[in-house]
Amino acid sequence: MKNLTEEFKNYRLIHNFRHEEPLKAWINEGNFNDIYKEDWNALMEVVDIIENLGFPVTIFIEGIQITDARNGENIICINGENNSGTNNKRLDCYNGIVEFIKWYNKYKK
Repeated sequence: MKNLTEEFKNYRLIHNFRHEEPLKAWINEGNFNDIYKEDWNALMEVVDIIENLGFPVTIFIEGIQITDARNGENIICINGENNSGTNNKRLDCYNGIVEFIKWYNKYKK
């Protein structure tokens, strides 16, 4: 289980990827509500952004895969086969998105 600081960092990471405006200064780990972790619709808005960047997202019953459309390379793969899945589709999708955004922020041009 992740601690509150890590959960807040993930929330801020997704928020900053999703929105042009930075997170309000008064929102902190003591009072945030991680809508991306709780709301499938909010999470799918982030999936749409990822796909519009050229990275198709495939959501399976047991996980998520994000691919680079330019070369077919798997960027993120979370599923039961590699024991990284949680058996919770929304949580696996959330975790895959967090890992993708970390990768994207590191390697984007």
